Amino acid sequence: MFLNKRKAIFLISVSALIFILTINQVKSQTIKIVDGDTIHLNGEKIRFTGIDTPELKQTCFKDSVKDPCGVTAKQILIDKIGNNNVECISAVSYTHLTLPTIYSV
Repeated sequence: MFLNKRKAIFLISVSALIFILTINQVKSQTIKIVDGDTIHLNGEKIRFTGIDTPELKQTCFKDSVKDPCGVTAKQILIDKIGNNNVECISAVSYTHLTLPTIYSV
């Protein structure tokens, strides 16, 4: 059974669309966690919106005990992301930072 020209073009178009939509999920990611609210995703610096964590070298006091809260915030983010893929859903760019909304899969 042969497909007519329109059906063949439609089938190729649908196949190409499915390929384009799934290729982003297949490609590998390079993630570097900078601190508790900043990552580098495939070389792009991304800061999370609505989250303000201590800077990496910052220390805090909890019950009169000095705590390396910046290192703790980074470790919490490392534990949260784990080996999951991270996807940037939307971003608003400002002159010095990008504020994305992201989630891990």
